[in-house]
Amino acid sequence: MVLGRVIKTVIGAVFGAIFGYIAGWIVELFPRFNSALLEGLHSITGLSGVSTAALLAAIGFIVGILAGLLSGHH
Repeated sequence: MVLGRVIKTVIGAVFGAIFGYIAGWIVELFPRFNSALLEGLHSITGLSGVSTAALLAAIGFIVGILAGLLSGHH
């Protein structure tokens, strides 16, 4: 039971990171939208010099972990 939840969490994190990286790569194809997204991130958090693909991969990884943890059936 616990092993199944761990496996779901790991698989969710991996697929979330892959999906986020692909989405980030697609967003980088649109330079104006990408620039606005990164500028907004910089103004909110102070982060600069971040790749959109890496940023969305990290967000997808975190969301995948949360989805794996919250999808348990009792």
